[in-house]
Amino acid sequence: PVATWGPKGSAQWVHLDFSGKYAGGKPSEYRLKLLPQPASLPKTPLVCTQTDDKITIDTGAIRFEVNRKKFTGIETAWFDPTGSGKYDDANPGIKGSAGPYLVDGRIIRFDAANDKNVQVVVEEQGPQRVTIAASGWYVNPEGRVDPFCMFKIRITAYAGQPMLRISHHTILTYDTRIGRLTDVGFHIGSVLGENFRLGADGATQEGALPKLPQTVFLHQDRCDHFRVVGSGTNSVEGAKSDGWFSLASTNAPRSSLTVVLRDIWQKFPKDVEMSRD
Repeated sequence: PVATWGPKGSAQWVHLDFSGKYAGGKPSEYRLKLLPQPASLPKTPLVCTQTDDKITIDTGAIRFEVNRKKFTGIETAWFDPTGSGKYDDANPGIKGSAGPYLVDGRIIRFDAANDKNVQVVVEEQGPQRVTIAASGWYVNPEGRVDPFCMFKIRITAYAGQPMLRISHHTILTYDTRIGRLTDVGFHIGSVLGENFRLGADGATQEGALPKLPQTVFLHQDRCDHFRVVGSGTNSVEGAKSDGWFSLASTNAPRSSLTVVLRDIWQKFPKDVEMSRD
């Protein structure tokens, strides 16, 4: 329990981590039960290992690595569709990520990966979930200007699940009356970039990604307007993005990579860009 009704009172608030299940398309119901003796922790496929250079997490469905010296978010990741814990090391689904970055009003780019003093730690670890926390400064790669703004990233993985939750916070360290930002983003590199799918206004937009350097992007510029550019000769417009974006390979056995951006139309302006790199 995280709070009780008095020093020795009953539980007021309890936080639980467990894998919920659906039955017949409906969520199952669960009840807390007070046991006379503490129960042993359940065994799960979730494994976390770390060295001075990197943290590796295996959920039983995906395995991914986070660099502790050069933070680029998810540096490399593999997916096991069979759930047997066997991965094709030669064919990762994520590779070559640049991670968090921003561009200021002077059109100068700053990357989290350039912070040599970045702190990357396992903040929380249990049988059901593991959270990695990374904090530091956005740094210009040329070093010609001082670091600009701070970042705080949390990456949470769950036992047996092929999904990750990423919380990306940027802390402003400049006078907002004088300076401004033109872009804040999080780059995820993938080798699956051949076809794209995205949801908007309850429908699916899909097609082949254009050849580099062209891209496909959705821009939610208002709460009631978006545009998709790059998927054909004309742009597609509508009201609200559904917030999900997917890349897939034309090779059928290969996996797909899907990104979900929460409350995208409520938090306009937002932009998600997809390409073959």
